[in-house]
Amino acid sequence: MTMNLQSELEPVLSKLWETAVRKWAEENQPDIAMDEKENQRLAKQFTDDQEEFSSGPLTELMNKFRSYYTLDGADLEPVPEWFAAAGDAWESPTGSSVYAAIARAAGDVEEVSKMIDTSAWFSPSSATTVNDKSKWNSNAAMEFKKNFLDKFKVAAGVQAVCACQLSIAASALAAKQQRAKECVVWIAKNITSYLGGDADPGPLPGTKEKDSHEKAPAYAIMLDTVAVIVALAAPEIDLVGLGLAAGGASFGIWGEVGKEEGFEGETILITAPGSSVRGLVLDGLNTLERLDTNIAEFDEKLNEALEKSLGSDGPFGNPAARLEDPGLKSSAFRGLDIKDGGYGEVDQVVVNVVRLYYAGYNIMPAAAGQYGSAEGICDNSHISGVEAQFPRTVGKFNEAAEALSGNLSRVKEALTSSGEALVKAATEYEAADAEQAAQIKQLENEIPSSDNFRAVDNYTPPEWLLR
Repeated sequence: MTMNLQSELEPVLSKLWETAVRKWAEENQPDIAMDEKENQRLAKQFTDDQEEFSSGPLTELMNKFRSYYTLDGADLEPVPEWFAAAGDAWESPTGSSVYAAIARAAGDVEEVSKMIDTSAWFSPSSATTVNDKSKWNSNAAMEFKKNFLDKFKVAAGVQAVCACQLSIAASALAAKQQRAKECVVWIAKNITSYLGGDADPGPLPGTKEKDSHEKAPAYAIMLDTVAVIVALAAPEIDLVGLGLAAGGASFGIWGEVGKEEGFEGETILITAPGSSVRGLVLDGLNTLERLDTNIAEFDEKLNEALEKSLGSDGPFGNPAARLEDPGLKSSAFRGLDIKDGGYGEVDQVVVNVVRLYYAGYNIMPAAAGQYGSAEGICDNSHISGVEAQFPRTVGKFNEAAEALSGNLSRVKEALTSSGEALVKAATEYEAADAEQAAQIKQLENEIPSSDNFRAVDNYTPPEWLLR
């Protein structure tokens, strides 16, 4: 659970102030002089010095500690799972993350891809073509598969990697936010303890366990995703150029921050007991300044990693993630005038046309809807409130989330327009006679839209529809 720094630290600061004032008074209590005027002078000097110490170094230390309350400005703990969660899996996604939405859409689009007869391509070895009468078999349909459906697989995989990288970055940032809070409280308790107050600081944060982002499930998910991309990618896709070749990828962000164990220099402790109160207070200020330096170094490192991933050599900036709308025309699916075959009482023409309609009316919109959900998560994941400590990372993270959102939006629009073209092709199908048209219309009317969730749950597609 994320610590609320202010509620945790305020009681410690009250104890620190009380202990420091008392300890300073013990150290600086003047001896009693024989002369009354000298006693009055010494008492006034003591009061003035105490006021100077309290309103000077001690107040400066209190203000410095309280400056870290800006770390409470955002709860980053849930952010990583917005993008990729432990239960996510490419083959059977069940979660609500960006990654799971992309994976579900990829599975939907694969069903459409299976409906196209790839055997109808010209075969140099046999110098013939063979049509599968149970599938779409026009040249335009196969061009659609090659220029959109196949490239969509790779784009979806690259976008899934982007989601994983944002999850890892958010996990690292959340871990450092928590670690910074723990260090601030530990330093305050340590000073209080050295002053003689009852405040056991416990072990130094980070000395017992590694950062939580080292256990980030998104890293393992990303490895699986890259393997999927390698398996699905068309030969012309340059995986090395994408920086995603199996076994050789540093994965950008993970390669930069995945092995960090904490803020370098966190082990520098407050001066040992026995120092003066003023010396301990100044040591506390110096320690916090050192903590600031360590936070800034981490902030810059994560910013650089995100910037690298956003570049043309990273997944966010790679053209493969920005899928072009293929401009599918309904005329791509006019070659379905097969009269023989079929499934029982359902003619092959009816089968193909209803499949066409189902793909455009249900499957492609469902995939577009998944992309819309993922886009919405990205749009609502804008981080704010912790810019004081992590100005570079916050800005770059938001830029990366916006870049992914833009790529997801482009794909969503392409899926939507392609689905509309499929529906139009089925609606305008010219080869069906009156009897077939009536049967087609009846079967199409039974198909629910993708956004009618209750109807989708209650709809059982005919066996031949998804064959």
